[in-house]
Amino acid sequence: MIGYGDILKAVNGVLARLYPDIPRYSNENADSARPTYFFTEIIPSERKHESKNLLNLRAIVKITYVQRIPNQTDNLRKEREIFDALGMVQSFTDADTGLKRALLVRNYGAEYIGEEGNILQISMRFAWSECTTVESGLPVMERLDGSIERKEH
Repeated sequence: MIGYGDILKAVNGVLARLYPDIPRYSNENADSARPTYFFTEIIPSERKHESKNLLNLRAIVKITYVQRIPNQTDNLRKEREIFDALGMVQSFTDADTGLKRALLVRNYGAEYIGEEGNILQISMRFAWSECTTVESGLPVMERLDGSIERKEH
């Protein structure tokens, strides 16, 4: 099952490949952040049981780019480079099973936040479904015999 942490790890991996010299921070270590840096976070937005065996999940990933000295040209370049690197589909590795999966990057967008409106924040949405069937451990039926009779009235 793809977890929220798997998604955040993959997005941070993209940032690390693109910008190895720019540190990345998250909720755990934000207190030690010094500009210039990326702040990444994932916000679970929905968990909905479609059935007993199917769970639909949605999440929003936000990447905030905080510069020492605001530079809109650099912001626009970073936004384009990150968009291009993420592409339409992003690959993830399930931390529990090691299986690779691909999720569609939905509703990619960017805006400026902060008191001065000069801090770039990129957001993207992911939606996926997970099978929640639990193996019972009971023997599986291998053969079924039956007959059909027609009764006359």
